[in-house]
Amino acid sequence: MSLALNGARHGHFDPRVSTEKEAYRAYLNSAITYQTDLSGYSTHVMVAYDNASRIGATVVTKAVGTPDAGVEIALIALKNEHRGKGYGADMLDVLMNHYLPTMSVYARCFPASEKFHQMLLRRGFSEVGQSGKSVILRHGAIGPV
Repeated sequence: MSLALNGARHGHFDPRVSTEKEAYRAYLNSAITYQTDLSGYSTHVMVAYDNASRIGATVVTKAVGTPDAGVEIALIALKNEHRGKGYGADMLDVLMNHYLPTMSVYARCFPASEKFHQMLLRRGFSEVGQSGKSVILRHGAIGPV
């Protein structure tokens, strides 16, 4: 939760994460406890560790409103002291290796997430749209958009 709040405060995630904390906390609790979001969509949380210390997390959920079956990286975040060391790339690679063989992977990038945006482009994602202030990217494993 603290990674999501910090990222939202710095413009990396939807600002509602920090303005609607209890709703976001309920979303995360549901994802962790039941592996679904509050709408019942399959949602997976992965925590990244370095030795015994938690250093980051990802949340992946069903991509809603997309033209094909897929998942959306709803959150990928690292503690500040672990950025720039390849951990984020490793976390993204784990997600892509798991999901891309069978479905498309989507992500939203807010303006402050330029490094993540560039990392996605280097890994074969393409910009497919915009939603508010965020750019929507897609890596397609199946069929055309």
